[in-house]
Amino acid sequence: GATVDLPAAATGGSSRLEALLGRSAGGAAAFDQPLPVDQAFRHRIEVVDPFSVAVHFSIEPGYYLYRHTLGLTSNVAGVQAGTPALPPGTPFNDEEYGDTLVFRDEVTMTVPLTRATPAAVTAPFTLAFQGCKTDSICYPPQAVTVQIALPEATGAPPPAAGSATSEPVSEQDE
Repeated sequence: GATVDLPAAATGGSSRLEALLGRSAGGAAAFDQPLPVDQAFRHRIEVVDPFSVAVHFSIEPGYYLYRHTLGLTSNVAGVQAGTPALPPGTPFNDEEYGDTLVFRDEVTMTVPLTRATPAAVTAPFTLAFQGCKTDSICYPPQAVTVQIALPEATGAPPPAAGSATSEPVSEQDE
């Protein structure tokens, strides 16, 4: 029988093997490899106004994001991120989450902000998301730190949806 000498892993043999697999069958093997998470789910952040940001996700064909995993949280005391506004999503039955909602192709999440001061500030936020490749792997939940440059806030913030006043009201105040 024929013997095949395999290089030791320390010599970078795995990358050579991937290169060989990628060239076989017209690149079909490479096509089946899941993309790196930052290529499968590309995000772009847009400051809509001093009190809201939009996070645009471009989702590669054959991939999807879970609606319930999308979020943006502030990492500084002076800026608070509110509940994100998202489109309804597409119903999907998932092995891990059961009946859930997903996004394919693209989605925009709009997040209202509450600011302690009107001064312009660049603040760190954590962008959360999780997605999968259809009929393949699911990526672990992602928590990406992003810096968002917020402009100076002039004028009053827009009133919260469904309230006549912009004063925060909670049951603890009663």
